[in-house]
Amino acid sequence: MISDLPGEAGRVLRYGMVGLLSLALHTAAALALALTLRWPAPAASAGGWFAGLALSFLGHHYFTFRSPRAPSETAPRFFILAAASLALNTSLAWAGASLLGLAAPLAAASAAIIAAGMNYMVARCLFALDRPSAVDGLTWPPEADDPLAHPPRALYRPGPE
Repeated sequence: MISDLPGEAGRVLRYGMVGLLSLALHTAAALALALTLRWPAPAASAGGWFAGLALSFLGHHYFTFRSPRAPSETAPRFFILAAASLALNTSLAWAGASLLGLAAPLAAASAAIIAAGMNYMVARCLFALDRPSAVDGLTWPPEADDPLAHPPRALYRPGPE
């Protein structure tokens, strides 16, 4: 099961899963707001983005990185990261289309992939800032004291033996 995969490979897979679920919620919420409440497209998209952002934060805090920090500590930094990511993503898409002459879909997809990779690296540190062993290097298998490789006891449910 992906939630049980240790170390960096497990975190990357969990990061991708949370990202895809956040994208699905963003899309579903935007469609619901536009179709049922008749919100204009920009407002519906923004509403969907915020719904996806909330899921992204909770998913990354508790599932992807299994942060030992309180959500109240990581939330402000996460939302700053999200705003910076939005700026980076749109800047890269603009540069790809305007400066490099890429087709809009290719520019947007390239920007999204680059921004997602950079977000992962920053978020990895964000959720474990007080735990240097969690961000020092890539080891396989993870060190026994790696807090990101092992869920906190409150989240741990032993399986059948």
